[in-house]
Amino acid sequence: MTTKSAFTQIIHRAFRYAIVSLQKLRAKGDNYQMPGDVEFSFSPKRESGLAAVAKVKAIAFYLPQFHAIPENDNWWGKGFTEWTNTRNAKPLFPGHDQPRIPHPDLGYYDLTDITVMEKQAEMAKEAGIYGFCHYYYWFNGKRLLETPLENMLKTGRPDMPFCYCWANENWTRAWDGKETEVLIKQDYKREYYPLLVHDLARAFRDERYIRISGKPVFVIYRPMRIPDAKNVIRYWRELFREEGIGEVYLVGVRAERLDDPRPLGLDALIDFPPRKRRGKYKHISTDSLKIHPFFNGKIHDYLEARYEFVTREKIGNNSEFRGVMLAWDNTARRKERARIFTNFTQGAYYNWLKALVEWTLLNNKEEEQFIFIFAWNEWAEGCYLEPDEKNAYSLLNATRTALCGES
Repeated sequence: MTTKSAFTQIIHRAFRYAIVSLQKLRAKGDNYQMPGDVEFSFSPKRESGLAAVAKVKAIAFYLPQFHAIPENDNWWGKGFTEWTNTRNAKPLFPGHDQPRIPHPDLGYYDLTDITVMEKQAEMAKEAGIYGFCHYYYWFNGKRLLETPLENMLKTGRPDMPFCYCWANENWTRAWDGKETEVLIKQDYKREYYPLLVHDLARAFRDERYIRISGKPVFVIYRPMRIPDAKNVIRYWRELFREEGIGEVYLVGVRAERLDDPRPLGLDALIDFPPRKRRGKYKHISTDSLKIHPFFNGKIHDYLEARYEFVTREKIGNNSEFRGVMLAWDNTARRKERARIFTNFTQGAYYNWLKALVEWTLLNNKEEEQFIFIFAWNEWAEGCYLEPDEKNAYSLLNATRTALCGES
């Protein structure tokens, strides 16, 4: 046995011991803690200096809906952006952290300004984040919220690795309770797919585009919603070859009925912690919160979500990427029907991310050592890494420490 292989076995045993310890804690009840689960006293100021050197490549999901578009003007009112709901959020119980207010260093930004994206990229790099996964809104040949992405392709700014995630859902009036009213539909017609592939190929040719083994990475948010998905994905691969792109690396977001990427012809899956892998998260009683009398939403435990995804065993030999979630509180969007995860702390997030770094180093080959963070700027979901007025840079500094091993 070589020294290297012996050392690897020791690391594997140590990691498995940690998982068993967590499972024992779980058996004692739901209010378990991971070792060191305390509120870290990270500096509220931004860490200065060069980009941090991370142990793995962390990619943060990035929402482009911070600029006005004609469709949103028509559907929600003139000048509507993600900030509209964020600003209007109201607390539902004493101590409820709403509304969320961005830090003055970024403020209520407009993503048509490329300098904003450059500031975001600089902040992310300093926190050890490798790149952004931009939500890509494409409906039957029509793009929405495309201006920030187009500016990025045209200008070559910011100098930040990126990939796309196709948000392949119908747009409905879910935000105001009218989920059945479809604003724009995904038709999934075969004749549209050459248009999709042609548009994606423009981004795939960009030298900043994230690749695995030389293949551009493309994430599909709801792969199970694509009719005849296996044959469609095979067809896409043919079209990408015809476009001169060659092979692509297709990733699906893991869902309850999707634990194996192979039947659909995907290369890998990503965990999506806001959705539980099996069943539903437990509801926490709202009696002690003195919650708004008209509240008809759901309260969950952040620590339960963390346990679900930290202790999950690897499924077969499939390629998979672990995901970590920031706080989640979509009161800004859903109001009294909000879904809120309580017990979130900087320490709880830090330990989750740190555990995933260790798991990724042990289980994924070097070219697949990626982690996905939900999210960079989902402000109306209460799920963001960007600095805010209350916590300043603490989450970015916690991210840097977990990814880079710095104090």
